[in-house]
Amino acid sequence: MAGRKCHAPQHLASISTLYQRRLLVYNSADLERPGASAGVAFVLNKDITRTNDARFIELIPGRAALLILHWRDNATTHILNTYAPNRAASHPAFWARLAIALHAEGIDRIDFHLGDFNLVENALDRAPARLDQLNAIEALRDFRTSFHLQDYWRITHPDTRLFTHRSNHGTLFTQARLDRIYTSPAVSDTIFEWRHQTGALPSDHDLVSIRYAPLDAPSIGSGRWTMPLDIIHHKPFLQDIIARGRQLQHDLDENRPNRTAEHNPQRLWSAFKRDLKNTARRHAKRTKGRLENKRCHPGSRPRPRRRR
Repeated sequence: MAGRKCHAPQHLASISTLYQRRLLVYNSADLERPGASAGVAFVLNKDITRTNDARFIELIPGRAALLILHWRDNATTHILNTYAPNRAASHPAFWARLAIALHAEGIDRIDFHLGDFNLVENALDRAPARLDQLNAIEALRDFRTSFHLQDYWRITHPDTRLFTHRSNHGTLFTQARLDRIYTSPAVSDTIFEWRHQTGALPSDHDLVSIRYAPLDAPSIGSGRWTMPLDIIHHKPFLQDIIARGRQLQHDLDENRPNRTAEHNPQRLWSAFKRDLKNTARRHAKRTKGRLENKRCHPGSRPRPRRRR
């Protein structure tokens, strides 16, 4: 649902257009460098999330944002997303500023606190093992203690070594568990399936995820597949569908005098709908691939096709 992101405005607009039926993206970019590495975002799936009354609060542009979701009745879930400074010396001021910003918004409760913290609280979370600056660690601990947050994964895995970030400093290869999810005691008993895995796009950070199921949450099915709206303006897709429609009409005309239980208009129409769905998925995948290529290589031009 949530994670650290960085998108230039045009990329965010492209994503919103491409996935507007299913996804809602809240983004907070660095005001001075909107396309730089700093930035936090929330991505909501409209099929399973109440997005119409979600509240997004930008606390520190490009560094911290809060999302408040309504699950049922008046119950809410508060999710804090942060991208802490790279310099340890900047941490005390950052966490103090964030606490002030939250209190100014009247926020006194956080259920989930996730992001790239750019430091560890335990020497076990670095390789080679070492502690970060104590004043930076104490600033983070003071912040999360004030909101009753805990590193539940570390509590349940006290001796496990796991890393989410890797880097090279000359000949020295280092690893660290910089990306974490803190939780409040109120939700700790309803979270499960902790995962640390490599993302789809190249990155020196791994993805950290959990599943959360409130005790009285309703059961929601997988839903029904719908075609992305943007591809109805995609000329190659329309040409494929028109050609397939003409083939359907021809098959219907040929089948009319020779109708059987196995060859009839109902079966032809069912096959046509399956083909339409598969064709839409194929074209949507290609469109998505081009969008991701532009995001990873902004300004690049497509390779010219070879003439045969």
